[in-house]
Amino acid sequence: MNKYLCVNDSFSEKAKQLIKNFPVFGEVYTLAQARKEPNGRIGFLLKELPNPYFFSPSWGESVEPSFDSSRFIEWDPETLEMEIHEEQYETV
Repeated sequence: MNKYLCVNDSFSEKAKQLIKNFPVFGEVYTLAQARKEPNGRIGFLLKELPNPYFFSPSWGESVEPSFDSSRFIEWDPETLEMEIHEEQYETV
């Protein structure tokens, strides 16, 4: 299963009114589904963050809200661990 690290958890007030569960910066999530949104962008549905459906005028029906894929990077613990160690040595 693909895992993704949240790198942007800043959301608009409108989004906060519509969505119950949000990703948190620095947390890792499991991709449940990637879908092409009506605006052409890729939206992620995450296993750890189920949300109630709401009526979306863009879709013309009720859908579970997704999170823009640009808010995440693919989680690779080995690569990220190496980058963290390199940063520690650079600051010494």
